[in-house]
Amino acid sequence: MTLEIKNAFEYIAGKVEAQLAPAGYTRQKVAADDKQEIVALFTSENVAYSVVYYKEKTHMVLRTCTMTEEGPDTVSYTHLTLPTKA
Repeated sequence: MTLEIKNAFEYIAGKVEAQLAPAGYTRQKVAADDKQEIVALFTSENVAYSVVYYKEKTHMVLRTCTMTEEGPDTVSYTHLTLPTKA
């Protein structure tokens, strides 16, 4: 992963965080399931948002899902694709 991609990801995740924090969302420390993704996770009591960059596909999505007692419901989520360049 290039430094340019990492900086762009952190810039976007920071902008998402700036919008969500006033509504009570907290950025969680999270590691991607594999080395092919970069993930930023923001949670509140009932809803979670995540920004995910897929390295191999070179695209980014903003996902939202409900929270369960175990954490974010990653089985059922909605996502918006954000355009990126390779």
